[in-house]
Amino acid sequence: KVVRVQSMGIRSTIVRTLDDEALIVPNAELVQSVVTNFTLKDTLYRRRVTVGVAYESDLRQVDAVLNRTAKDLSWRCPEPEPRVLLRAFGSSSVDFEVSVWIDDPWRMARRRSDLHHAVWWALKEAGITIAFPQLDVHFDASLKQLLAEAAGGQRRGEADG
Repeated sequence: KVVRVQSMGIRSTIVRTLDDEALIVPNAELVQSVVTNFTLKDTLYRRRVTVGVAYESDLRQVDAVLNRTAKDLSWRCPEPEPRVLLRAFGSSSVDFEVSVWIDDPWRMARRRSDLHHAVWWALKEAGITIAFPQLDVHFDASLKQLLAEAAGGQRRGEADG
């Protein structure tokens, strides 16, 4: 869970969630847990989204569109620079990861959504297809023959009945 510390006491710590719920956490539990502190050194936090494009896409164009989109985001931190990586050749798509840095980890969900929207519209406007899972089924010759015979027999049976 992402929380913000509201107050600390001798026995417990009160934290607030993103939904503004107050939680009382025993300090013993905090000591025994792995805690990620988003503001220990600074407030920088990286947001990443992955998008899969069709195999027919021009990968140089995809890379250029995603880089331009990430760099044009008004709410991102100027440094470090955004990053676009070709991550994988998936079963139905070529997968890219777009990373940008934000300076308020408390808004990470909102910024992830904003980044998804920006990527979606940029690819759509560039005519680049966002891939979706698909399955191609190929029949061998013997199965095609059986299907044709079954269809022919079914038609004869319908005519008789």
